[in-house]
Amino acid sequence: MRRHDVGIEVNGPTGHVSVGGEPLKGVRALTYRASMHEMPSLELELAIHDVTRLNSRDTEILLPDETVKTLIALGWTPPEGSSGDPN
Repeated sequence: MRRHDVGIEVNGPTGHVSVGGEPLKGVRALTYRASMHEMPSLELELAIHDVTRLNSRDTEILLPDETVKTLIALGWTPPEGSSGDPN
């Protein structure tokens, strides 16, 4: 499990999330959990444009470029030959 310095700013229905001071893009929603004697956790829901070819092992998931950048900032390594939004 990776640990990150996270900043959350909420202003009514809008807000911003940052990791290590860098703003994250493509975040649709977040859930923050904190309990006594446990490490807090943050769950991010990221934007995905489209999922095609469902019910197939070859399901194609199209991630917006902003979502790809956010995932990389959190430590994800994209599979070879993949990229963000083709548009």
